Amino acid sequence: MKRRRGFSLVECVVAIGLIAVAFTTVAVATGGIRRALARLRADVEIELGIERLAIQLRADAHEALAADLPAPVEQSAPAGSLRLTLHGQRRIDYSIRAERIERVVRQQGTVAHRETYRLPGSPAVCWTLSSGAAAPIVALQVAPAPPGGADSIARGGVEIQAAVGLLGPLPPGEMP
Repeated sequence: MKRRRGFSLVECVVAIGLIAVAFTTVAVATGGIRRALARLRADVEIELGIERLAIQLRADAHEALAADLPAPVEQSAPAGSLRLTLHGQRRIDYSIRAERIERVVRQQGTVAHRETYRLPGSPAVCWTLSSGAAAPIVALQVAPAPPGGADSIARGGVEIQAAVGLLGPLPPGEMP
């Protein structure tokens, strides 16, 4: 009986086919993992942004002397705005824009600082201002996204509440 040396052509084609199937499976799985990781990263970024917004809004509201929801007729106050008046001719405006909230700090009428907080998907967002027993309460409500939305934080909705004027007016010349 003769001993065979090497591999037949059929065996080589089958081996190459199996290797190609394995590489295709790994490539598809890797692509899925990358997409899932990107979605998770975006969700975490939005959640951290909303947490930063909550901290900043509470700090601003506690320091504010007054709060109001300006009428959308004004050019400087689009629909869905909150205006906080602070001591020393400072004013902070929070404006709801498409998929983001913009915070603008004005010192004596000029813009001193501007920052933006991303919102999940395209949820319904609104401000409410209620006069409580001790201090007015400002609330930002982010309603759940429509069914089929991909953002996890928007599914449950978010509400941020802050009392206005808890710190009270500071003596002249004292910085917060």
